[in-house]
Amino acid sequence: MSDKVFTKKMTLSICLIILCLCALSISAGAYFTDSKNSQAKTFSTATFVLNVDTRVITDTTTTPVTLAPDPVAADSAEHTYTLAANANGYKATISIDSAKTSTNKSGYCRIEIYKNNTKIATYCTEQIAKNNSSVPAYSKSVTIKSDVDITVKFIPLWGTYSGTYGTALADGATITIAGDTVTPTPVNP
Repeated sequence: MSDKVFTKKMTLSICLIILCLCALSISAGAYFTDSKNSQAKTFSTATFVLNVDTRVITDTTTTPVTLAPDPVAADSAEHTYTLAANANGYKATISIDSAKTSTNKSGYCRIEIYKNNTKIATYCTEQIAKNNSSVPAYSKSVTIKSDVDITVKFIPLWGTYSGTYGTALADGATITIAGDTVTPTPVNP
């Protein structure tokens, strides 16, 4: 092939490439220059709020004493309690606050236990649902026994528990903290 023929073919190829690039640029510009007006929409996320009723278990003859949550948790969805050492324990009844919960779905409660500001255990309850849900339990109870002072956070989470922190606590389960031993053994404290 001669140099003249090669030069003509290269020139033609370059011109066609430039023509194609121009065509692509013009058609792409049409996608980005279109305008459309719409009404403003307000979206809100679902809320899942739990009530936590924590009572000191004294003995079978004494009426249990209800604890007030720490003031820090007053503006938060989570409930935080500072629990003094108590061999009899504390019973927490966890239920959905139907007035503040906007979703019809069920959720669960993550329970975090701290000793000396260090998280020592994390557990999750089984599903908790509103009365109109197919989940049979509308509240769950957990007893926490400890021979040391601890802080417990109850954190509401809507959706289905994935098993990240081990098996979900059954209704009426007991968590025991004896020194550095926590039963049942927590996963990923």
